[in-house]
Parts: sequence; C-alpha cells; structure tokens
Amino acid sequence: MEQVGHLPPPLKQIEIPQQLNVTRLATSGPCLLRAIAPRSDLPKTLSGPRAEFGNVVHSLTELAATGRLGVNGIPGDPHETFEYLLAEAASRLASRDETRPYANLSVGFTRREWEKRRFLAIAGATELVRRQRTGPRFEPSFPRVEPLSLAGILQRNVPTSAEVPFESTALRIRGRIDLVVLESPDRVIITDFKSGSVVNPGGLPNEQTCLQMRLYGLVVRAMAPKKQVVLRVVSRDGESLIPCDDESNEATSEWLRVRTAQLTAGEQLEAQDLAVVGDQCKHCDVRPVCPLYRSSVGALWKRTDDSIELPLDIAGTVLACETDKEGYLSTKLRDLADRVVKVHRLNPRNDFESVSISGHVIWFFDLASIEAKRPKPGWRHPRNFHEVASMATERTAWTLRLFLD
Repeated sequence: MEQVGHLPPPLKQIEIPQQLNVTRLATSGPCLLRAIAPRSDLPKTLSGPRAEFGNVVHSLTELAATGRLGVNGIPGDPHETFEYLLAEAASRLASRDETRPYANLSVGFTRREWEKRRFLAIAGATELVRRQRTGPRFEPSFPRVEPLSLAGILQRNVPTSAEVPFESTALRIRGRIDLVVLESPDRVIITDFKSGSVVNPGGLPNEQTCLQMRLYGLVVRAMAPKKQVVLRVVSRDGESLIPCDDESNEATSEWLRVRTAQLTAGEQLEAQDLAVVGDQCKHCDVRPVCPLYRSSVGALWKRTDDSIELPLDIAGTVLACETDKEGYLSTKLRDLADRVVKVHRLNPRNDFESVSISGHVIWFFDLASIEAKRPKPGWRHPRNFHEVASMATERTAWTLRLFLD
C-alpha cells in the first residue's frame, strides 16, 4: 500500500547546463525553470495509462516507418504488432505494485475512446508501411555503425534512421529525433511521432510542436547547409508539414538566441527567478518543487474567472475524513485559498489517517474532477475532486501523488 511521502523542499539555485534539451525548451513556454530543472531533483512520478499507451503507439509508428515490422521477432502485420507491444507493456506494468492497476491500458479510456485511438494507431502504421515499401531507397556510402549521431547520418547519407541523437555546440541544444530519412542526397525529412493531438483550434500544428520541429531544422541546417529540410509530424490528427522557409528559420534562430542569452552556461540562478506560473504548469513535472508555484497557487485558486487553466492540484489541512462502504476514503480540507474543498474516493494509504489529523498541510498533485469539464468564460478551480472514477464518463487520477508538508 502506498505511503504519504514528505513534500520535497523547493528548488533553490540551479546551475545552467551547457546543452539545453529541445523538447523541454519548446514546451516550457515562458518558464525557464521548467526548461532546465534537473530531472534528478524532481520527485518520482508515475506514467499513467495514457502516457504508456502513447509509448506503444510511438513504438508501433517508428517500427512501421523504418521497415522493421517482421524483423527480430516483431510481427509483420501492424495489427499484430500493436497487440504484441500492448502485451509487452502489460507484462512490464503488471510486475510493479504501483503500475499494476493500469497494466490493462484500456482502463484509462472510455470504450469508445479506446477503440478510436486503437483504430487510428493501427491505420496510421498501416499507411506508413505502405509508404515505406513504395518510397525511394538510397544505399549508404559507408556501412552503418551503431549508435550513429545525426552528424554521422548526414555525412554518410544513411537512408533511414530512427531515434537519432544530436548535440549542437554552436546552438547549445541537444535531443533525439524520431526519424531521419534522406529522400535524396540533397533532401532530408525529419519526422516526429506524437501519440495525441497536436493541432490548435484552427486545425494547424500548435506553437509548441512547430517550435520543436523548427529547432530540429536549425540543427540539420547547421550540420548540412546544402540539404533541403522537410519537417513532418505524424500524430492522431494525421500527417502535418511544418514550414521551414528562411523567414521561419530566422524567427526560430532569434527565439533561440534570446533564450540561450537568458541561460548562461555554468551560471547559478535562483529557481524562484526562473519560474513563471502559467498554462505550461498544467502538465509540468517540476511544480511539486517549484518555489513560485507553491507560494502563489493558493491565491490563484481564489479566482473565479482566471485566464490560466490550472493543474488539478489542491493543498490544505484536513477538517474531516471518513471511509465509505467500498473502502475508499473521503476527506474535507481547508485549502490554501481558505476554501472548504472535498477529495472523494481516495484509495487507502498507509498512515493517511494519522497524517490527516497532524494539522500539517497535505498536497495532492494530479487529481481528477468533473467540475473541470464545466463550460465557463474563465477558469474556476474546482472544490470537489476524486481519485477513483465512479462512472465510465469520469477520469481516474492514475498519477495522483500525496505529500505531507
């Protein structure tokens, strides 16, 4: 049975790394702390069924795109490969107590959503197999050596490579590209696979996705200036091409120049000064140790028409706690905004009852709430949360973490 841990201390000084991760840069918005916070300083998190399903889809897509179905024991049919990867994930998740509840990944979705995502994943992989079989192929100039970096691939004209690492000293960025295809000696296609949707309300790739891809484009251009670069995203929405013209490249270069100028390698900066609370907090794994988020979120919970959609977290002192007939816990809190809120259907945890009467603040990160779905002109933080869903249309908080402050 899971225990209630102690809230880690907030981050203080951060040493700026020499190389910055492209994905974290692109998804951090204005928050520099999210972009550079050391992963080793963050509390342990669970993946959850949606993220694990995304990993399965990513693996299926990559295998199909690189022509590796039917090789090394992997089934040759996309449908069979999907089931094969799903079984592998189930076996791995079932071997750990904390992930066993969602070893069957379908529990993280409604039946309709599961069937739709499953169909789209297999259909997308089938299309990639068709293209991979009918597209042009070019032999490398030299025998391939593993692992091969992006620079080596471009130099040797390797036709197709997956999970390609890169590091640019001049640009100060590093990362890993899902798929690099040299369509011809003068044309390189960079592909990124996304398991979810990446389009904005207008149906175009969102800003974060475009920025990530254009940063990849900058690296390729720096390593192989004479090659034409094509940026391609394959997601639940289908295939999207990201413009990679001179104007967009110049804008991306300027964005990166400003960003790196704010982050001088080796400098020690205060985490409080690097942090920015905003929309990027919603899926940020730094927030449990972010000093600004922890000190300011209580005031934001008071607002009734905030423009920022906050993460489904809550913190406060326990006013009451009870166990229902199914064995779930329900607790009433006075939160940091001085509101009375309730958390329903909590799985039992070791020492929770003794913790709840201690008078200390309890933090809940990544809860679920049906109130979060209600239409409203601005964000209003819920007063009712839950961990375990009570009906098929609700979401279970598979990645919930509890900490005693």
